[in-house]
Parts: sequence; structure tokens; C-alpha cells
Amino acid sequence: MLVGRLMGLVSCWLSSSLISMTIAAVLGGIGVELVGSFYGTVTPPDQVGTVLLTQLILLLPMTGLLAAVFGLLHWIVNKQVEQRRDRAPLLRRMLLPMTAILIMGTIGATAFYPAEGQQRIKEMNDLVQAGLRATTTADWPPALTNYAEAFRQHATPRYTLHCCGSL
Repeated sequence: MLVGRLMGLVSCWLSSSLISMTIAAVLGGIGVELVGSFYGTVTPPDQVGTVLLTQLILLLPMTGLLAAVFGLLHWIVNKQVEQRRDRAPLLRRMLLPMTAILIMGTIGATAFYPAEGQQRIKEMNDLVQAGLRATTTADWPPALTNYAEAFRQHATPRYTLHCCGSL
């Protein structure tokens, strides 16, 4: 929420709507890309360049998406300023921000996996954890048997699963 507030402030800060929204969208895009790629992960030094190149490629669509959101935010703020200047009734001034909060909340709620998806992710996490604990072939989970060699080569004890929703 704090980052969202900061980006909202930046998008409405300058008198030029286009410049302030562009700055906010680029900064927001860089922030989203960096957090999404590096938070909670260990990137091997030989793959940092690949990750940064991927982020650079994905920055343009992320910036465009954020620019659209910030454009809507800027429009809402401008409407609020106009209605306040015109001394519009409080109920009329609250209609647009409340509608935006309802829409954004609905969109945000779609980020959670349904109950069945949460269950499948929990099962997958349990399977991987069982594979990490296995010391002999007899301990190996049957579902991982076909992938035993690849799993042994790539699995690390620091594995964690991050998921939307509660597990």
C-alpha cells in the first residue's frame, strides 16, 4: 500500500500529467520487476545478466500497464479537485473514488487462487518437501520417481513456496 501511495503521489505531483505519469509508471515498473525477480530468491551470479535483460524487455509492457492505471488515478484526482473547487456535495465527490476503490478491490481479489488451486499447490509443496527429505530410493515419493535424477541435481534445501492466498 505504501508503494502504491508513493506511485500515486508521483503520478499527480507535477503540473504536467504526461511527465508525472510517465515517471511514476517507469519507477513503478522498475520496482515491480526488481521485486518480482529478486525478492525471496537467490540468483546465481552467472544468471544475473539474463535476469536483468529479461526485466528490461518486460519493463515496457509493465510501464504501459502502470501508465494506464496512473492515468485513471490522475483523472480521478483532477475530477476531485474540480468538484471540490465547485463545492460539490460530499456524496457526489465520494462517488468516483469509492467506485475506483471497489473496482481495484475486485481486481485485486482475483489474485488469490481458488480453494482447489490452493490445495494443489499445498500438495505440490508437500511432494517437493518429501523429495528433499528422501535419503534412500525407498523414501522417494512415487510421483517424483521419473524425475529423480533431475530433482537431485536441481533441488536445494532452501526451497520455499510462496503463494497467493492462505495455505
